[in-house]
Amino acid sequence: MTAIMIVFFETKDVIKNEKLQNKVDDLGLGNELAETVNHVGTLRQKIEIILKSLDSSIWRATDIVGYTFLLPILNEMSKYMSTWDISSIDWSTLAKSISIATGIILSGHVLKKMFEKLSK
Repeated sequence: MTAIMIVFFETKDVIKNEKLQNKVDDLGLGNELAETVNHVGTLRQKIEIILKSLDSSIWRATDIVGYTFLLPILNEMSKYMSTWDISSIDWSTLAKSISIATGIILSGHVLKKMFEKLSK
């Protein structure tokens, strides 16, 4: 627990605390604490790398899926261009496509921000 506290909460002065250092030395765990701090630090770096790559992948995927929901708009635009009659447009399809795409894209950006915060 001490090693995790030292690495994740950046309280490296805890090691310099004489009381704690004496207690660790009395238990004969001085070397183990230093090794564990190094190991937890390495694990933290690996987790940060994984979260950053996961962040980018999720963000790209939500953008792709969000833009896919905009495809029905092309069909409605082609209907309008072929007839030049605005009443031929299915406004319900347009509204659904835009709102779903917006929701997916915005949620992707929110997830990206969350993963950025988690990786720090």
